[in-house]
Amino acid sequence: MWSIAVLLSGALAISWRTGRTTGLIASVLAAVSFRLLCSDLANISMVLSFLLLCAALSWVLASYRHQWNEMQTERDEMRIMVDHAPLGIALLDKNRRVLRCNPTFREIYGWNEEDIVGRTPPLPESQRESWAGLIEHLQSGKSFVNIETLRARKDGSRFYARISGSPIFSHSAVLIGLVGFIARTDDGRHSDLLELKNLESLVQSSSEFMCVAQLDGRTFFLNDAGKDMIGLSDEAEINDMPLERFFDYEDQDRIKEILRLLPLQRIGLSSQTIHLKQFQTGGRIAVSCSFHVISDPLTQEPSSLACVAKSSGPDDAWGQEDRCDEEVFRAFFHNAPIAIVLVDTAGGPFESNALFQEMLGYEVEELRQMRFGQLVHPEDSPAGRKLFLSLMEGKIGRYQVNKRLVSRNGEVLFTKMTVALMRDREGKPSYAISMVERVAQGSMR
Repeated sequence: MWSIAVLLSGALAISWRTGRTTGLIASVLAAVSFRLLCSDLANISMVLSFLLLCAALSWVLASYRHQWNEMQTERDEMRIMVDHAPLGIALLDKNRRVLRCNPTFREIYGWNEEDIVGRTPPLPESQRESWAGLIEHLQSGKSFVNIETLRARKDGSRFYARISGSPIFSHSAVLIGLVGFIARTDDGRHSDLLELKNLESLVQSSSEFMCVAQLDGRTFFLNDAGKDMIGLSDEAEINDMPLERFFDYEDQDRIKEILRLLPLQRIGLSSQTIHLKQFQTGGRIAVSCSFHVISDPLTQEPSSLACVAKSSGPDDAWGQEDRCDEEVFRAFFHNAPIAIVLVDTAGGPFESNALFQEMLGYEVEELRQMRFGQLVHPEDSPAGRKLFLSLMEGKIGRYQVNKRLVSRNGEVLFTKMTVALMRDREGKPSYAISMVERVAQGSMR
């Protein structure tokens, strides 16, 4: 019996190592050897049975080995793709504890391989509620894709990122984790989409009527304060409504003429006193309005129209309204996730938020004693001054420029600045709002 075991084992070993064809040849040789070694015991039927047994086992074993090799190859290819993917990929439990992740994920969060597995990356306090909402989304069996958010590295520093996730369920249909994906936006800084979301949040926090329409006057956005003011909350009814229909019938022709001229002049227009329509009561609301052209950031061509309306009291109440505007702006500064500075027509930074002050290393009172040109790198100052003068002369309504700023300690900061013109009630240039983002040195053009 030992000879049978040795011959069978040999044939199977050859099949495992070399494949089906060689395994079959080995089975035939094993059967011949069996006949020679056991000539006194083995008859033809025994030899054939042994041959069939060897051939069958060799074929099954070789097939299994082939499938095993294919699985190993696919697994190796998958590991290579995951390890070299330009975005972070991780297997997480539903509490965000990392079970497995690729090198990019570790690099984004600033952890090494030994530390991150089994740990939960820190989550900014402001994002805990939104993460709980995403978990509820996953529990319903749905994935989330390209959510722009704020995340924190191991050292506590924060960065903007785009995240996606797909749920993983147990056999009993209970959520046990997710496959997560993360990518930094704009080299760790917020993207244009996130900036638009932040601006929308600021607009929604305003107590004034703010409306945006297509160039043909069809409305596509009205903030919550505006809806409350005119007593109209149905989004379907608001969308595509001609902007002039928000106003009293007697003022509609005047509004239509302003909207017609606005794209041609490309400057803001103001109207002293007109009346919004109150859709629920049928009454009129006296307001002062300003109208603005919004230009495409790439082509600089007009892309939409904006209307801002404030409740209008007696004419001598303008100063009080201006003070209210200042309070609104200050509230915006405290909530904005980007450095903002207001610059007067002479180039003086008369107001700035905490992020701008931290970036440059100056207190607000120190900045008020300076000229913005003192903060700009000497090589970038002439071009920046030319754009600023064009803005203050009303020739352009906004511009975007890459500019080097110099901090208090002499550090050169590479930034992207988006600068927009603000006008007074008579339509004259009043001051500029500058939003300042840090960018990588290589992105400066």
